[in-house]
Amino acid sequence: MQLEDWREQARRDAARRGLPDLDPLLDMLFRATRALRAADWARTGGERAARAHETAGNEGAAGSGETAGRHADPSAGRAGAPPAPPGAPR
Repeated sequence: MQLEDWREQARRDAARRGLPDLDPLLDMLFRATRALRAADWARTGGERAARAHETAGNEGAAGSGETAGRHADPSAGRAGAPPAPPGAPR
C-alpha cells in the first residue's frame, strides 16, 4: 500500500467513526513516515555504526577489568527479558 493511499483510507475511516480530531494526527504521522522513508539510512546508519565500533574498544580502558555497559548475565538489560525468579542461578 502506498503511503498516500493509507492516509486517505485512514481519513475516511476516522470520518466514518466520527473522529474528526484524528485528522491532524493522521497528517502528522503521514509527514513523519514520509520523512523517515526519505532518509538516507544506508549512509547515516553506516557512519554511526563505524563510529560506535571505533569507540567500543575504549570502554573499560581504565584497567578496571569491567567493560562498561556489559553484564555477566546475558539477559540483563535486554528489553522484554523477564526477571529471574528469586533464588534462581544466574
